Amino acid sequence: MMAVKKSAVKVTDDDIKAARLRRELAMAELKELELAERKGELVAAAEAEKQMGAMILNAKSKLLALPGKLAPMLAGLSDAGRVESIIKSGIYEALNELAAGK
Repeated sequence: MMAVKKSAVKVTDDDIKAARLRRELAMAELKELELAERKGELVAAAEAEKQMGAMILNAKSKLLALPGKLAPMLAGLSDAGRVESIIKSGIYEALNELAAGK
């Protein structure tokens, strides 16, 4: 017959209760996260990063298009106030399109 060596580590009932409590708390937290995701209150980090990247690229392209779009309107103007107004209008138009998801 083979002898079984007893472990030097003593596990108490309190240790087992504490481990079960930690497990239950972790399971409850996981369920809360799953519920939040189903409700649309939580998204995966990768998906959020993808969406944010797309929004940034869209904003970049709108802003980079402004000079070409506005230059013909500004070419003959000498009134600084009118130039500023046209530039502001172009910026607000781009921002409104971005806010609308265009």
